[in-house]
Amino acid sequence: MLHENILKLHQLVDQYLARKMNEIDFSDQFFEIYNIIIDVNDLTDLEKKVFDNLNKVVCDFIEYREKSDLSAISFTTQKLKREIKNIKSSLIQQDIYDDSDKHKLYWLIHQYIMGNMSESIFCDKFYYSYDLGVNHDDLNDIEKGAFQKLNKVVSRFSPYKEDHLLDPKVFFSVAELRTAIIEIFLLLRIQNLSNWQ
Repeated sequence: MLHENILKLHQLVDQYLARKMNEIDFSDQFFEIYNIIIDVNDLTDLEKKVFDNLNKVVCDFIEYREKSDLSAISFTTQKLKREIKNIKSSLIQQDIYDDSDKHKLYWLIHQYIMGNMSESIFCDKFYYSYDLGVNHDDLNDIEKGAFQKLNKVVSRFSPYKEDHLLDPKVFFSVAELRTAIIEIFLLLRIQNLSNWQ
């Protein structure tokens, strides 16, 4: 549960930047997760730094909303937008889970879906986590089937046209990898909502 809540902080940032929520919804949800639900000692040093800075702005934003101070709200809204963008650029390349943690697989899929990593980087990181890191006994039956299916595509992915010309049945393309990742994302989302909320 702990890792899922930390992942939710990252997902909140992505949802806001994708314009799927406004500043009010973002600040309310962020405040609850960051100040009430998680233990900040479980964050990485970088996460603590950037989320602490964001929390200060969020607290100001909530305070000004409660006071109905329109000029302060307007100023803080702009500050909040800048802070969220800065967080994204700071965290974009940071892995938030060890390779042995199954939540790393969820995180990788989420990062790819959000456009935060290329196919080649996804495949490399997935290999290190799924093949070398995660204890497959820690996966439930649905996860085992889904990640095994994705691993077949990942292990035979090639971005090079030459490979596909040599033998199109051996290698998977960018489009096939993307389709497989999206299918697994949707399957796991339906079966295991707590990791994707």
